Parts: sequence; C-alpha cells; structure tokens
Amino acid sequence: VVDVFMRFKPWKQFNIQIGQFKHPFSIESPTYLPKNIEAINNSMGAVNLVQKYGLTDGQTGRQIGINLYGGFIQKEGYSIINYDLGVYNGNGINKKDDNNAKDISGRLTIMPIKDLKISASYYWGKYGKNKARYERYAGGFAYDKPEGLIIRSEYIGGNTAGQYSHSAYAVVGYHIGPKWTAFWQYDFYQADVKDEQSQKTNLVIGAAWQPLKYLRAQVNYYNTQNYNFTKNSNHVAVLVTGIF
Repeated sequence: VVDVFMRFKPWKQFNIQIGQFKHPFSIESPTYLPKNIEAINNSMGAVNLVQKYGLTDGQTGRQIGINLYGGFIQKEGYSIINYDLGVYNGNGINKKDDNNAKDISGRLTIMPIKDLKISASYYWGKYGKNKARYERYAGGFAYDKPEGLIIRSEYIGGNTAGQYSHSAYAVVGYHIGPKWTAFWQYDFYQADVKDEQSQKTNLVIGAAWQPLKYLRAQVNYYNTQNYNFTKNSNHVAVLVTGIF
C-alpha cells in the first residue's frame, strides 16, 4: 500500500485527512510528483531528508497519521494563507508504531499571487525503539507559471540521532507551450555538517516533452561533484513515463 486515506472537508479553512499519505513537509516532496517535476530525480535534500525516515530508504515521504489543513483569505482558485498540522506514527509506510512517541509536522504556505508560493516547514519526532531524535526544517519559494517561467529554491536541514545534515537546490526553467519544459538545476547535499567529505553537488540540465496527457519523455544531463576524493562523474539519464 502506498496511499490510502479519507478526507473530510467541511470548510475551506478546516479539513481533515487521515490514513497513509505523503506528509506535507517542504515544497518539493508532496507537490512536485513524478508527473510534473522537471528533473527525473528529486533533489538530494528531498530524497535524503524527506523521503527517507530515520536512516531507512523506500519510505517515499509517507507516514500513517492525521493532518489538519486549510486556507484563509480566498482568491479565485487559491488561498493566500495555507496551513498543515499533522500527527503521525513516525515509522514510515506500512509499519505499526514501535514506540509510544508520536511525530508532529507543520507547514505554512503564503501565496501572495496565484503562481507564487513561499513556504516554511518543521517536523519533529522520535523513531525506533530507542526513540532517536528526528528533526527536519525547510524553507523556500516556488514561482511556477503554466506555459511560463519556473523559479524554485529551497533549503532543507535536519538532525537524525545527533547527525546534522543540510541541503539546498535552485531550479530555473521555462514551460515552452503546453508540451515542452527546459530547466537548469543546482543541487547540494551534505550528509554530515561536521564532515566536509560528505558533500555532494549535482549540476543538471534537462528537458521534458509531453505530447499527450499521459505520456512524457525526459532527458537529463548530470555533472556530479564529489568531495570524498572519488572521481567526479558525468552521465545522461532518459525516462519515458506512460499511464494506460
């Protein structure tokens, strides 16, 4: 099971979601899905500090829990002030809770205009039977206009059982009509702020072509710079996605 949840939406200002789902932390992880993100891969910060839980891969940023959300000051098609506040088991997906602690998460998003989001997020919890501390914080903005300019940048940091990590990325791109998107991305991640050799940087140039609603092709060129004295690398990735 990946996503299974129920929503109760009595008002625009107050709604409830309960089940297993992507917890609303950061701009990129819950908002930019494989069907609409410019790059083939998520940023390294989103992968390592949001989509993992603790030190475990394969969690995809999902948790079992309850989330309260809503928006204030309504405009045509969006709310200027938006919030999320959640309580979760804090053990990743498809797993029962293994301690008596619960995780909490909050996100505030301001949309002064329709295509601009300014967001800050915080997540705190304890994972595993030894209740290791798990903390995440993020802040950034995204301007993404359909058939227009893309500018997005975000900082994500955290503490995993005493190991502090941080990351930052910036994306600049353009939707060329309804079918084409071109972009450039700077992506930085440091697994341990006390260890300079744990740094890694990706410079990415890419394009996406979507001729049909459910058919998409992407090509990305990656220049990877390592700080642990291993050889830097260059590679090209191609992805074709279809739904039928």
